[in-house]
Amino acid sequence: MAYIGNPVTSTAFVTDYFTGDGTTTAFTLSVAPAGSTSVLAQLGAAMQSPADYSVIGSTITFSAAPPSGVPIIVRALGVPASGVTTTAYRTVTEIPDPSATADNIKAALQEAQVHYSKGISDFR
Repeated sequence: MAYIGNPVTSTAFVTDYFTGDGTTTAFTLSVAPAGSTSVLAQLGAAMQSPADYSVIGSTITFSAAPPSGVPIIVRALGVPASGVTTTAYRTVTEIPDPSATADNIKAALQEAQVHYSKGISDFR
């Protein structure tokens, strides 16, 4: 697909890694996601349901302590809660033509949203 302007770039989701010890249920994330449905949590090879954990601020708390030695992977999705500064999330939409019509602007923003929803966080 051809693009006019700067090339589309992407960044990986913010990912935190922990190891279960059989007693700890709360882990501190490097960003503060919007909530439980804004993260993917994995214990070993098993993805966890958001019903099995809660996210408040930058802390994820599992309903039961992950077993000892089990790797825990938590990926933050989307834009973090307000007040959090991170370079991992950046959405830029530039409309270079100052005489652009409302329809053109709407189309550009819809295209940017499509690309953002596919994990591309920088669309110019």
